[in-house]
Amino acid sequence: VLLIVLALLLVVFLLVSGILVYFNHVGFKAVPQPLEELCDKTSCTHGASCMTGSDGRATCRCPAECPSLYSPVCGTDGQTYNNLCALRMHSCRKQENVRVQHPGECDSTDPCADKLCPMGARCVPAPDGRSASCVCPRHCPQYGDHAASRPVCGSDNQDYKDQCEMRRSACERGSDIAVKYHGACDPCENLECVEPEVCQLDEDRKPVCRCGDSCSLEFTPVCGSDGKTYSNECALRQESCRSKKSLRIIYRGTCTSGVNPCSSVICSLGEECVISKFGIAQCECPSQCESVVRPVCGNNGQT
Repeated sequence: VLLIVLALLLVVFLLVSGILVYFNHVGFKAVPQPLEELCDKTSCTHGASCMTGSDGRATCRCPAECPSLYSPVCGTDGQTYNNLCALRMHSCRKQENVRVQHPGECDSTDPCADKLCPMGARCVPAPDGRSASCVCPRHCPQYGDHAASRPVCGSDNQDYKDQCEMRRSACERGSDIAVKYHGACDPCENLECVEPEVCQLDEDRKPVCRCGDSCSLEFTPVCGSDGKTYSNECALRQESCRSKKSLRIIYRGTCTSGVNPCSSVICSLGEECVISKFGIAQCECPSQCESVVRPVCGNNGQT
């Protein structure tokens, strides 16, 4: 009896499983692939465009028709086409790699061949390919950290972002502008120096703060607050900058022409006589030293 029951249960199980498999198979429908994805995975050549048909397949099709606009182009096969669309349609249908050789008919000459465009303009052929005109560039390409993308100073003393911007400005203004300097026209414009230093350019036209190179030879002596005579006020400022001392003019003329308060003051070793703004002489230790290395050996054995 137990065997009969087990056999009946096995038969029922197989029958139910078969019914479930049948209905699952009948109710299953394949999910169609999106049409956009089909064309994304299809590469068309020779000017063909990807299109999806009613059967859900992607196919490459050539242009069916072209506009009647007559804007002739000469193909690399030596044939003249009514317009660019006609060239692409021929290339697609014949499966030939035909490109535009030049605008206009093949038996016509390139209108830009003998045309010279001044001041940064470039030659652009007309749609019919029979004439051309000089056009100023509208946009300038970016080359990253390249010499062509670095600032320049024009011969009109104006700063430009790069040489292309300079040529574009020259073209629009109708003036001949050349590169005067590579970099800003006035590199010292944004550099502030502490007096009495002034901004000067080094051999690479980089701004640096210096004490100045030279003064005029005009002899208009002044007496400085250190009790020394200087040929003119510029020479006093230059010495003040070089020695890092706060020198002032006590009076105009040589220090010997008037009363020099430092003449009666004897300072100890290392001290300097300094005249205050009230004309009083006193000995002080130097607060700063000039930024020039001239090593000396002291009697204490120190360099």
